[in-house]
Amino acid sequence: MRWNISATGAITGTRTTGCTYSGQLSVRPEQKAVVMAAATETCAGAATQLSGVAAKTEDKLGITMLLTNGDESAAVAISLVQGG
Repeated sequence: MRWNISATGAITGTRTTGCTYSGQLSVRPEQKAVVMAAATETCAGAATQLSGVAAKTEDKLGITMLLTNGDESAAVAISLVQGG
């Protein structure tokens, strides 16, 4: 997987399976360490909306996102680490 997070919180990513991701990280109203995460996963022409939360890892070099689909019948945990 390769993901990019812009300074404005826009996220994009790809998987080796050909799936692509696009979305946004945004500050929660209480402005704590956890942020809102929303992404669209597109695989073989089918798009799935995902939403949840994200937080920096303890070492502050990565981000973990926990996302579910709209009816919460599927979930995904994504752990991203800073790369070169």
